[in-house]
Amino acid sequence: MEILNLKKVPVVKDYIWEQEQGNVDYLIEKKLGIYEPKIEKLPEAVKNLLEDEKLYSSHKENIIKEKIENGVSKVAEYIIG
Repeated sequence: MEILNLKKVPVVKDYIWEQEQGNVDYLIEKKLGIYEPKIEKLPEAVKNLLEDEKLYSSHKENIIKEKIENGVSKVAEYIIG
């Protein structure tokens, strides 16, 4: 989520099951980045992302549409009142 907050396209190979499962599902469902669990296929997935401008642009546009933001300042303002 931190990568998406920076408007970067994430490439995920592995994750901590349960703790990050929802994030990976979100990434896949919304087409925000690449999830490739097979290490032998990872170089090709990254190469495709870097060489396929349409694919890269699609992910970037999807990330921007999601309007992901860091809510720390809003939470702090709420607490302070």
